[in-house]
Amino acid sequence: MKVMIIRPGALGDTLMLLPALVDLSQKATITYVGRQPGLGVVEDYVHSAMDLEGHGWHRLFMKKPHGEGLPVSKTDLAIAFFGDEDGTIRKNLQVYLPNTPLHIFPSFPKKGGNIHVAKYLAQCLESTGLPVDPDRSMKAILTKGLSLETAAPVIQDKMVFHPGSGDPKKNHPPDFWLNL
Repeated sequence: MKVMIIRPGALGDTLMLLPALVDLSQKATITYVGRQPGLGVVEDYVHSAMDLEGHGWHRLFMKKPHGEGLPVSKTDLAIAFFGDEDGTIRKNLQVYLPNTPLHIFPSFPKKGGNIHVAKYLAQCLESTGLPVDPDRSMKAILTKGLSLETAAPVIQDKMVFHPGSGDPKKNHPPDFWLNL
């Protein structure tokens, strides 16, 4: 089955989708549409990683569909994580991918909900009928980490920190990182 998943956002937003992508990666042909630098992170778990800021994707946001299509013209299932209050994205996806089942979900769970974002995303994918098990996805990522035979080798005794965010309210002060 060919599945297109659109999830714009920064690196952390992309990382939250990884448990579900790892679970699904051996069961479907996935085209992931997102943003840099997250595309490099998902490459080993998808068939194709496309930049939402690349040519043609702007058509998703146009009030009237354009004559040319999207960079992806065929898929068995389209899933998008967007705020689409006015329905523009849904309408355009329906025009550009006619007769394709389409699911649009909010980018994040409802405020005040007691669910991890990664599990929420896995539940969304499961609700479309995809063979994703949210509990298995979360358990696997926590116990095995990110590993596929095609993935880069793990560097022993190294740790990577992602100290920044696009939202200053979510960042620790520099002294926190210096003291670490």
